[in-house]
Amino acid sequence: GVSLIISYLKKGKLLTMYSIFAIALSVASVFIAQSGSGIVQMIIWVLLIFCADKRWINKMIKPSFLFGAFFVFSILLNVFRMQYIFSWLIVGLLNKDLTITNRVYLWDSAIEIFKSHPFLGIGYGANTIIGIYGRSYSHPHSLFLDILSKGGICLMGIFLWLLSVFSNKFKRAENKVVKKIILVVIGAFLVGEIVNSTQYKVFFWMFFVLIGYCETMIYGETGLKK
Repeated sequence: GVSLIISYLKKGKLLTMYSIFAIALSVASVFIAQSGSGIVQMIIWVLLIFCADKRWINKMIKPSFLFGAFFVFSILLNVFRMQYIFSWLIVGLLNKDLTITNRVYLWDSAIEIFKSHPFLGIGYGANTIIGIYGRSYSHPHSLFLDILSKGGICLMGIFLWLLSVFSNKFKRAENKVVKKIILVVIGAFLVGEIVNSTQYKVFFWMFFVLIGYCETMIYGETGLKK
């Protein structure tokens, strides 16, 4: 995402030697790490970025759709365990077990914590999520459940407010290229955070801030306008 923005600002186009090299490194690292969620994130990111001119793809590049999809799939997977319906994908293609590498035990622990502390959660800083074999973890590998277990309904309200602030900034921004890059990066992050916890990733929050500077990142005929 950063490489595409820099390429656009300097050259007026997304694909340059710099961005191609950065994308190639990202793809290689994901496949070397054999990260199932990372591969899915990369596919969705490439699809949304480079097929944005397709009408049905363009309709998906909206905050309401991407953020809504994150919550829907988080609830379906983390709470209702829809992975059993997609066993052909998870087991067959991604080579993962239906516990999503034992994540379901962490999700169960986080759900029980939320039931016991629904309003304020239990706070951050300790390994309070209990996984398989009684091991303790600092997060439940789910942004949705991490927010609810650590900060309860109150923190979830703050998170929803941040998403609404971002959505309003996105709607007002006239720089269509940069704002869509920013949104797609955040959307790709959220896809992975259905089975991870993104608050520890600085780049995720950095892109939230970048939307406020979207109008200052413009490429003109003679270079940057601002």
